Amino acid sequence: MEKHLKNLEHTLARFRKSETLIDGPAEGTHYTEGIQYLAIVADCYWLITDVSEIGKKLLTENPSVIIDIHRLPEFLQDIIGYEAIVTYSNRDGEVLESQQYTTTNFPLDDLRLYFIDNILMLPSER
Repeated sequence: MEKHLKNLEHTLARFRKSETLIDGPAEGTHYTEGIQYLAIVADCYWLITDVSEIGKKLLTENPSVIIDIHRLPEFLQDIIGYEAIVTYSNRDGEVLESQQYTTTNFPLDDLRLYFIDNILMLPSER
């Protein structure tokens, strides 16, 4: 499993500017080929839906939104009662919103995404 995750992280880092944008779940939103790959391989279309909806709302007051997905260590999950947290920040590092997930199938411990001009993208695709 660990090798699979390293391969996923390595593959995601290889995505560059997308030539094709995929229509997102929130009206008027899109996502890149790298995000499409992530959704298929990690079976996380739910994440695209959540971050697109919240990101679109936050873009009304911010030119871009930085999205950090963090899976908590198991010992901490039991103490605080949730498995992962998604934090939405502006480019100044100010936390705009956060969302806790009691359970998740997301395979990576940490991932940063960007939501700019209603487009969800990987860091390497900026």
